[in-house]
Amino acid sequence: MNATPVPSIRQSGAALIVTLMFLVVMTLIGVGAMHSTILEEKMAGAYLQRQKAFQLTERALRYGEKQASNMDVVLTVPASGCSNGICAEPPDRNDRWKNIVQNGTMLQNNGDNNFQTYYMIEYQGRHSAQHRFQITAYSQGDGTSIWLQTQFQRP
Repeated sequence: MNATPVPSIRQSGAALIVTLMFLVVMTLIGVGAMHSTILEEKMAGAYLQRQKAFQLTERALRYGEKQASNMDVVLTVPASGCSNGICAEPPDRNDRWKNIVQNGTMLQNNGDNNFQTYYMIEYQGRHSAQHRFQITAYSQGDGTSIWLQTQFQRP
């Protein structure tokens, strides 16, 4: 039997080059998608932490308002300075709330050990037969800090 010889065809490897280029493009798309997903996850986590801090701060603010609405001003408000998160009417109208960690009261059992939450009540005096208070609340933790402040009055 005579075997017929197979002609030798020289291959240039074009299919290999096209396949490798396609693989590089797909890898770059995959890396870009992973980077985008990781960034979105970080943003969602930061949003969650900010919402937690806001809710804790608002809780402390409402707690301070409740305390102010039930307080006997004569017996509770100190003659001067701050005591237990309640401050007397400042003679110079200074911003004591900026030192809330020193002047305020830490809200216990805030539900999250990663956050510290403070509130303080500043008596603003009596105006038009109404006792006025400025209530400030502050939460910090997990790279987030929130300040809330309200003016509150009652008879």
